[in-house]
Amino acid sequence: MTKHLLCAIAVIALLLTGCNATSAGQARSTAPTKTVRTKDVPINFIPADVTADLDVGGQKIMGKATRQKGLSNSSLKEAAIQNALRTVAGQDLRNMPDVLVEPRFIIERDKLGTITEVTVVGYPARFRNFRNVELEK
Repeated sequence: MTKHLLCAIAVIALLLTGCNATSAGQARSTAPTKTVRTKDVPINFIPADVTADLDVGGQKIMGKATRQKGLSNSSLKEAAIQNALRTVAGQDLRNMPDVLVEPRFIIERDKLGTITEVTVVGYPARFRNFRNVELEK
């Protein structure tokens, strides 16, 4: 009984002392430090509400994405949407639509129920005519 008690006390003592890599018990930090600067926002700042028109294309487009290691299900859907929008843009990404309106997803699963491929179909759309919202007086 006393041997077990002495062993338990010795183990607890070792755990409580821990390891100290610095001399004289002074703690040193190896993490880099950075200075943060702040700026006051003027009180008279009022955010402007902006609206825009949505120009929706008349022809549906389709995009596919296949499961890759590390992709979540939502990331797989987003990849399918991006692939669909890139089909409209071709090589010039400046012509790429902003959003896919009314997306419909077709999800393929393996025998275990894991999503293997996502296909999306929808209408490409671009935001046009950005303008400030007129406040009613």
